[in-house]
Amino acid sequence: MTARSESATRMRAYAAALTWAYLFPADAAFHSDDDRLTPVFRSLLEQREPNGRDVQIVWGSSSGRLPRLEDRYGLVAVNCRGISARDLQEAGFTYVRRLAVVPSLAKPRWFVPLDSRAAASAGFRIHTPTNRVGHVKFNAVRAAARLGLPVWYRDTITIAQRAVPPIEQTIQSLFPESALRLTLSTGDLAWPDTARGLRVMAVNLAGEVLAFGKFASSRITQQWLENEAAALKTLTARFGERWSGPRLLSAGEVDGTFALFQTPVEGALVGPELSSAHWRFLASLQDHNRKPVSETALVRTLTERVADLPPLASIFDSAMATLAGVSLPVTITHGDFAPCNVRRVDGSISAFDWENAVLDGLPMVDAVTYRLASIPRNRDTPAEVSVRLIDSVMRGHGEPNGLSRDVIRALAVLALLANIFRSIDLGRSFSDPEVTWVTQIARELAMATSL
Repeated sequence: MTARSESATRMRAYAAALTWAYLFPADAAFHSDDDRLTPVFRSLLEQREPNGRDVQIVWGSSSGRLPRLEDRYGLVAVNCRGISARDLQEAGFTYVRRLAVVPSLAKPRWFVPLDSRAAASAGFRIHTPTNRVGHVKFNAVRAAARLGLPVWYRDTITIAQRAVPPIEQTIQSLFPESALRLTLSTGDLAWPDTARGLRVMAVNLAGEVLAFGKFASSRITQQWLENEAAALKTLTARFGERWSGPRLLSAGEVDGTFALFQTPVEGALVGPELSSAHWRFLASLQDHNRKPVSETALVRTLTERVADLPPLASIFDSAMATLAGVSLPVTITHGDFAPCNVRRVDGSISAFDWENAVLDGLPMVDAVTYRLASIPRNRDTPAEVSVRLIDSVMRGHGEPNGLSRDVIRALAVLALLANIFRSIDLGRSFSDPEVTWVTQIARELAMATSL
């Protein structure tokens, strides 16, 4: 690992460990005289807002050792087992939340509310493991949380403020009759810090999931959220009551950061194969109108982006030569259609995370993305993967539906190019092994279509 990548990883870890700071107003000014603070927490002190609201950080203190709090707007108590909500409320703090840091302060992934057993157990629904071992471990942790057993966490952060913070005010306005608790997700540290902003899930004290929220962390993540808001509006308008996917609750600035809130999607996990339910869902996203492939928004975007990467431009040109003069149904594409973003609801398929949606896309793009996500890396050669990819797609959508193998291969190339640019937008370089692998598969498919 290079010094630069080590620094980037360290900064992502810092940002993850300080995710709880979203629960304070943007002008909060953190300070502490405690020499036990870790470097991660000390980094927050260096970002102190001039004339901001004074927030004290204490570490491992009991209520008897608390500093004077009369002039403090807020308090952050890390692993302070002796401080109760009553202590803080008596000190004048009207907003008090205690969060478990899971799996630990050193490697935080989730900040889970501890105010009720049901809310704590439900809080873990912000994440869904994708393998059997992960499911077993996760279910065990949820069961421990539901039973009130303190074995599933070791670190806690208690947050106290004089008023409800903007993030919770916004969500509370959507559910005025519910007592809310929030689970915060730091995202995956394997991705660069531009990849994901804050993820929030709101539950009530009975453990009912009410909403999911996303907060932008950069210009590009704001663009994704704005795109998702537009896509959800279009989808709900098109399908009406038949739409089983997420519905937009609100989108806009919250305390200076763009945020999107949507309803949760219930349902069972799906497998790696494209079932008849998958194909019905994808077909429902197609319009009765047709247009030339070259005139779609997806192709226009790819045309602009490949211009800066000659190795991809030649692959793109080969695919477009096959698609010259081809007209296809106008199709809404999800853009990241993969098992992790799909659920089965009453025998039908539903999808969430529409950040990369294209309202003027092409058929087959989502099907190729789905199968690509399910193919093990580095087990087969790119040439072998390219054949498997097309064979698996052809089984559900081939010649009987009017698309030849060559056309499907060319569309698969466009899907793979879109995947590459999504990875680049997430912060991966063109030389990243994952990007290189997908590029090689796209090249194999492009060569096959040109034969």
